[in-house]
Amino acid sequence: MCCRQSEKLTPIRENYNRIISIREWKAVITKELFESTEGGEAGFYYTPAGLQKIVVRHYGEMFQQITEYYLQEGRLSFVFEKRYKYNRPIYYDSFAMKESGDSESFDFGKAEIIEVRSYFENGILIHQVSNQD
Repeated sequence: MCCRQSEKLTPIRENYNRIISIREWKAVITKELFESTEGGEAGFYYTPAGLQKIVVRHYGEMFQQITEYYLQEGRLSFVFEKRYKYNRPIYYDSFAMKESGDSESFDFGKAEIIEVRSYFENGILIHQVSNQD
């Protein structure tokens, strides 16, 4: 990453650090999501200055995805996505494993973790990093 690119990311990182250091929110509003049979939720985090962060969780039988949106002066500045890709469906216990002649049951510790960080300036994506690159 060149020096100019690094300079552009500095205020985004500082804003992210400011937001994650907030311990008391003026309001946190949670909404249930119904996009899958396993469901999900969205949390909206407010300070007196307004909406600062949105955290969305989607659950599936083979995954869980957490997406955090960080705002700066009312505009999107950073998105952190973390996806857990499970080794087996969440209902696949030791009984189902034996019944199927399989050698593994669901184990959250064996989930593949995919992370993507997206940086925005004036609403435009300027940099993206993935552990899959």
